[in-house]
Amino acid sequence: MQIPIRGLAITLSAACMLVSWWTPQHTQASATTPGSIEQVDGYFVFPNLAGHLSNAQTVTIVGQHQGDGCSYVLRSHITRLHPVLAQQVVAYSPSTCQERVEQGVPQDAATTPVPYILCCGGTPHDRAHQYSKWTDLAGIRVNSVETFVDWYWDGNCDLSTTFPAPNYYALWQTSWYLVSSSDTPYSSCSLASNASTAHFRNVWFCHIPGDPTDAYYNFNTVDAYPDGSIDGVTWSYVSGGCSGILAPYAETRYDF
Repeated sequence: MQIPIRGLAITLSAACMLVSWWTPQHTQASATTPGSIEQVDGYFVFPNLAGHLSNAQTVTIVGQHQGDGCSYVLRSHITRLHPVLAQQVVAYSPSTCQERVEQGVPQDAATTPVPYILCCGGTPHDRAHQYSKWTDLAGIRVNSVETFVDWYWDGNCDLSTTFPAPNYYALWQTSWYLVSSSDTPYSSCSLASNASTAHFRNVWFCHIPGDPTDAYYNFNTVDAYPDGSIDGVTWSYVSGGCSGILAPYAETRYDF
């Protein structure tokens, strides 16, 4: 069974854009990665990654051929009425440009509306984050980026904003490490936004000399609005040895 390399981008925004590129190269599976990948009806399936979200539905993303690969779009937006959204890729077909994505609520998250906090004379106060990661076949996180925004709002304007430091994580026990990262906060009356970028690498993931595995987060962004709503945006992809056995996950959530 061939396991293709692929680069993949997820965007959770006023809706969530999911973009993927597939290149059928390297067929060797990682010797350090437990779990399994199956081929069913033309799809490569991650059986260990499905079924972990509550109130879940599975959607099929149909993309367009772009160069020698495919691109996909998925859109979403959260408010206090629906305070968290998670998406996990559970299967993909490099030949037809289709991808199956499980959408739902993480099992540790609230599924009912969450009230905002009133501060300082009744001004609403919120904090939220955009969290994205790449996992192996067993669902083990190999790298991740978490970006935060903390803001006060009154329905017409974002009044005051702070940007807690992002969290960058690499599974160093299996030789993943952070190559570079950056953080770009922005605030105005109409928008409070924080965008993080990161590049992770593992030179031993596929055990092919001279063929490292890379994970790129072109941006991981959380946007906060004067009505208290949130857009989360993640655009990331993987490349190099055995990258076809890695799967992306993205989550947008209020922190309190």
